[in-house]
Amino acid sequence: MNLKLKILIISIGIVISILISGCVEEKPEEKIKITIMTQCKDNTTKILMYDGENYDKILNESMKIVNSASKKIQLLVPEEIKNETISESCVELTFSKTINISTREVENFSAKKIIIVLSGKYKDMIFIYDGKYWNTQGSDVSTDRLLSLTKCYL
Repeated sequence: MNLKLKILIISIGIVISILISGCVEEKPEEKIKITIMTQCKDNTTKILMYDGENYDKILNESMKIVNSASKKIQLLVPEEIKNETISESCVELTFSKTINISTREVENFSAKKIIIVLSGKYKDMIFIYDGKYWNTQGSDVSTDRLLSLTKCYL
């Protein structure tokens, strides 16, 4: 086989592979979905769903909460329930897949669930869940105690 024929075959192969790769659509990256569950003092639960379009906004607000002691509740509670903050006992954010977060006290850890307690003994404390709970404000609280506060079952 002469050199020109080899070059022609290789060129045709490259063109075909480019055409095939251009026709095959890449699978779009799955959007992260966020569920915000608010447990109220009257034992009712409010659930709000957000898709990937709101992910950055919610995550940024959540990180502001973790890093700001004075405005925690106002930043995290979404507009839909902001006016009813007084009645809530906790707000829980659940992400559809594990995300990496850094806080003032803990650097670069993974979490699927963030719980903010709005009233009672643990008011304004933030808990992160990924197989176990961490309280990002220092005090150690058992999983059972947190489950009784939030009435969530894992």
